[in-house]
Amino acid sequence: MLEKIDVPKLNQTQVPWSMKDWLTSHVRTGKEAYGAVLAYHKKTKIPLSACISMLSGDSAGKGNWNKPFKEGEYSLGDPQHANLVADLVLHCAYHDVLFARNTYFVKALSKICWAEGFNPEILKKRIASKRTRMKPQTTMDNYVQMLEDIYNYKGPLLALRFNANEAARKKYGKGRSKQEAKMTKANAK
Repeated sequence: MLEKIDVPKLNQTQVPWSMKDWLTSHVRTGKEAYGAVLAYHKKTKIPLSACISMLSGDSAGKGNWNKPFKEGEYSLGDPQHANLVADLVLHCAYHDVLFARNTYFVKALSKICWAEGFNPEILKKRIASKRTRMKPQTTMDNYVQMLEDIYNYKGPLLALRFNANEAARKKYGKGRSKQEAKMTKANAK
């Protein structure tokens, strides 16, 4: 009798698969969550790792879902955050912000979307009118600072960076991901 071959497991011993390879494999097996990730990725052109994290209900910069994603155990979370970030990315792309889909920029947008008091409509209005202030940056933190400066330009002052960091601390515990917190505990032993 022939055994069912698990192609992803078989290929783990060969050339390492990319996240796109894992996505394609699980989409072919009919897993709905993976189909949703693929549709979101195609629509927004946001980097795949950010799509995976945000559609699970996390921030774009969190890699908490990499292992479950590869193993076929990925599940969708609340899409509200992912949809908000997608709206902002597509708005930036519409206004010719060349780095709209840059990994660090997407992570920065994702981070500030959690900030208390953040109004995406204000940011969209500022991006549309102050596009020349949108400059490529070298880090996520620099993008966060740039977005805060643009958001606050001749308008209501909101400490986006501070509020976003506070939101991360509440969500992940002292600004760390669950994985980072576990690693710190393990290293302390």
